[in-house]
Amino acid sequence: MPTLRHLLEPAAQRPRAFYRGNDVYDAANVGFAWETPEIGSVKFHRYDTQADGNSNAGHEGAAYGTNLPAADKAALLEHLKTF
Repeated sequence: MPTLRHLLEPAAQRPRAFYRGNDVYDAANVGFAWETPEIGSVKFHRYDTQADGNSNAGHEGAAYGTNLPAADKAALLEHLKTF
């Protein structure tokens, strides 16, 4: 997943495809810019989670934070930014 915020969401709510290889940091979501195929003249690789071997399912449930209320997810992300 392109950001930590995405990891805290259930698989059904995670992006089906995103661009990776970017070095533009997304401080709000703790990860990298992921929605654009290029910035300037630099092009990035499209990662399709529907392709064989590229699942975005990951782990879900209480142990992984996917069922936390939105406010708790936001607080967790803010805490992780302090490291």
